[in-house]
Amino acid sequence: MAPLDYVTQIGDYSVLVTASSASGVGAIRELDGRSRPETNGWRIDYDTEDQLAGILQRLRDVGIAFAGGIAGWPPSAVASLLREKGKFHGTIPEIYWPRPGEMFTREI
Repeated sequence: MAPLDYVTQIGDYSVLVTASSASGVGAIRELDGRSRPETNGWRIDYDTEDQLAGILQRLRDVGIAFAGGIAGWPPSAVASLLREKGKFHGTIPEIYWPRPGEMFTREI
């Protein structure tokens, strides 16, 4: 299976992404993303909710998924909230791990 690009975390002023595909890395660089020490790790900074929505929309449009989960505010939940506010459009490709060694993707 090919490595999957996905948003791993959304903080107050930054988006963390794991990406290795040409389209994913290209989009991250267009958004002024910087590489991080971990393998295929990237950070994209933002100042406002509207900037965040634009970043997430661009990442989704190039096929980058969003981590999901049942605790806290995973990236897929943040994107869903922005969609409810009318700032993010379309389906959200979510990746989640229900237990060790299992990974699933779905559209929400």
